[in-house]
Amino acid sequence: MRKIIFLIYMILVFVLNSTGQDKCLSQGAPKSSTNPPVSDERLKLIENGKAQEKLEEEVFKILNQKRIEKGLEPLRWNEDLARIARSHSENMAKFRFFSHVDMNKHTVAGRVKSFGIKDWKAIGENIGFARNLDSPAISLCEMWMKSETHRKNILDSRYDETGIGVAIAEDGTYYFTQIFMRRR
Repeated sequence: MRKIIFLIYMILVFVLNSTGQDKCLSQGAPKSSTNPPVSDERLKLIENGKAQEKLEEEVFKILNQKRIEKGLEPLRWNEDLARIARSHSENMAKFRFFSHVDMNKHTVAGRVKSFGIKDWKAIGENIGFARNLDSPAISLCEMWMKSETHRKNILDSRYDETGIGVAIAEDGTYYFTQIFMRRR
């Protein structure tokens, strides 16, 4: 199974690279050496957090629309989950790693617990990154919906709350984390 997933990933990377669209992936670590410099305008947005807030809201709206289209209830925004998701995205951006396991070896369950949330019965997480895109939120959501495991989290009827966190690395790479949860 891992070989199949790896093969699919490599095909995806090849297709994206062969079309000149080193754009959006939800597997593998981004390489900063090929990214263009970040514009002054984009840096100003990054510095005041407006870009991240806008992207978080956009992802939230897009993915809730996907749930509604499938006859599911939309997820409720949970600011505590968003803070945890933002923290994970910020760490991935700052320390240049891409994983569901953080530097303290915690998965989403451990991160949520360390922030004091212990009363959940179902929890999940999607992560992704995007670069060199005019619409990173739209592109990331499209990639997540094309990925069986990411789509499964998005459309899982067990979840009723979510938080989304976005961080933008110095090289302009966007890191996304979405946490899904249902409390007891």
